[in-house]
Amino acid sequence: MSEGSVFHRAYRYRLRSNRKAEAVLRRWAGCSRKVWNLALAEQQARRERGEKYAGFVGMCQWVTAWRKAPETAYLAEVPVHALQNVVRALDGAFQRFFRKEGGYPKFKRRGDPIGLRETDVKCFSVDAANGRIRFPKVGWLRYRASRPIEGRAITATLRAEADGWYVSIACAFEPKALERGPKACGIDRGVANFAAFDTGQRIAPLDAHKRAVQCLRRHQRAVARKLEAAKVAAGIPKGKPFPKGFRLQPSNRLRKAQARVAKIHQGIARQRADFLHKLLTQIAREHALVCLEDLRVRLMSASAAGTQEAPGKRVRQKAGLNRSILDQGWSMFKDQLAYKLEWRDGVLVLVHPAYTSQRCHACAHTHADNRKGEVFRCRSCGHTDHADVNAAKNILAAGHAVLAGDGQALVEGEVQSGRPVKREPTEGVGHAA
Repeated sequence: MSEGSVFHRAYRYRLRSNRKAEAVLRRWAGCSRKVWNLALAEQQARRERGEKYAGFVGMCQWVTAWRKAPETAYLAEVPVHALQNVVRALDGAFQRFFRKEGGYPKFKRRGDPIGLRETDVKCFSVDAANGRIRFPKVGWLRYRASRPIEGRAITATLRAEADGWYVSIACAFEPKALERGPKACGIDRGVANFAAFDTGQRIAPLDAHKRAVQCLRRHQRAVARKLEAAKVAAGIPKGKPFPKGFRLQPSNRLRKAQARVAKIHQGIARQRADFLHKLLTQIAREHALVCLEDLRVRLMSASAAGTQEAPGKRVRQKAGLNRSILDQGWSMFKDQLAYKLEWRDGVLVLVHPAYTSQRCHACAHTHADNRKGEVFRCRSCGHTDHADVNAAKNILAAGHAVLAGDGQALVEGEVQSGRPVKREPTEGVGHAA
């Protein structure tokens, strides 16, 4: 890493706030959701009138007007920077939509997560020695200081989760010289084997969602039954959806059932994050160069339902495979490995995944029949290996070709455009639908 390099790291803690403070934060979260919906509705109205899209600065002017308007004067009790960061997030969602990297922004419903972010360092302060943070208009909030903070705090975000409120403190720091290994490796990501290394090592998948799916389904059915009972109590015919604009007043039993489902999802996400952080820290510590396939997870996990004119085939099987792919967290794998290597002056190289599982590492013969399940047997030279390990060796060779200026591959951070890329089919079987 170059001298004077500044990196960012977020520290997340659970708040030890009282009921009064949490009531204020919930009210602020509702106001933030209101600003998001008002700004999105105004953008849609401008589009219908044929006007241009209003950027972040224009939406900030709307926020100022809404805070002063009599009908929305309650927005003035929320810190202004928190509301401005809401429209900043909406502007980012629109920019991704314009670049065709995401869908059109949607209105937020009650209960949808939304954060309260303060980005002005003059408006908040962190007392790490006593485990507390001062947030505008709410005062000091204590948090569980599970680990020390390193660096200079630049943002603070409060967010509600299934088991309470959490604060994320983003810090800028100049990292120390971290230890790293001299080795290079190629890694093939999969479903049957989460990761296979060119050395022959294979990592079994965690399958956090698969292990919890039976418990999750049981509690989701309980929520569905209570929702159906609420429909009948409200006079809605059985089996019919809620009318547009209908606001359900959930019972205590329904709230508890929904909280149980949210707690299960939270546990799945935390298990997956813990598994990835531990594994990727070890990989970054032991290797100076890591080569991965440049997988387009969104396209690989797309539905096979098709349309009414051209319906898809094996839709249930593809849905199970999609669940398996998303359960692995491949995108998190790449993103976390990128910054962990960067902290240690390591290099992450992304290569095209085309034919990496069908090409023989020994003689470079490529044929679809070379791979049968998890066994690779070359039809030309007879070379035999585990299919994922052979693919990892090809990925490592392609990564070296990138660094040498040869081969069709991508380096992390570069932009590739204008050239069609044939994607490698995903191996493995999905969960039962």
